[in-house]
Amino acid sequence: MIRPTVLTLFLLLLTVACAPLIELEDENIALRSSIDSLEIEIAECRGQGELLLDRLSAIEAQNIMLDDRNRELAARLAEAQYASGPESEGHGTTEAPVAIPDRDPAQENRSSPVGVTVPKQYAAGVSAGLEFLREYQSGLSAFNEKRHAEAVRLFTALLAAGERNDMIDNCLYWLGEAELRLGHDAEAIGHFTGAVACQGGDKVDDALLSRASAYRAAGNTAAARADLERLLQDHPRSELAGQARSMQRSMR
Repeated sequence: MIRPTVLTLFLLLLTVACAPLIELEDENIALRSSIDSLEIEIAECRGQGELLLDRLSAIEAQNIMLDDRNRELAARLAEAQYASGPESEGHGTTEAPVAIPDRDPAQENRSSPVGVTVPKQYAAGVSAGLEFLREYQSGLSAFNEKRHAEAVRLFTALLAAGERNDMIDNCLYWLGEAELRLGHDAEAIGHFTGAVACQGGDKVDDALLSRASAYRAAGNTAAARADLERLLQDHPRSELAGQARSMQRSMR
């Protein structure tokens, strides 16, 4: 009779002692479940954050493309006004033309101009980073507000950073436009030449037209005509073809 009683008491004590452990285990399971749920929510939030960043990057890129186009149209308008009579900024009639050697268009390599190396940073099809695009936007804003010296500084810094992407030709082009408006014809021609060398870029025809304008401002009409002829020959469907023909007529 004693043994069953002792066994019963032992089992009762064991049950009482294990009860807190069972409760702790239940709490531990519930806690792990909560942690798992939080990790899932964190992962979802992280995914949404990355999606928002991607969308922001896409919006920034689209905004810059539209802004770039707006600046381009403004530059073309200024060029048309220049061709119709008024002097462009920095090109007074009393200034002596910059001596720039003539080039022989017949000997020029269409895919890579003689003496011109394609900028190492230019990489067709490689999208620019968000920070690059923001700095590029700052350069465009400075150009649009006629702060051309600041635009030169900003675009020069972007090129010096060494990031490889497909916006390098755009930087070179707008750097040339800013230099041109500061009256730095030789520097502008150098930057436009770099943009022209970025074959496959979307600024080749623009750079040819602007380089022709820079050559004309510098008094080198032979080189200006060569660029206009090249633009019409290599880019006959360009929307700049009409302006190229108009500039040709103005130099006859």
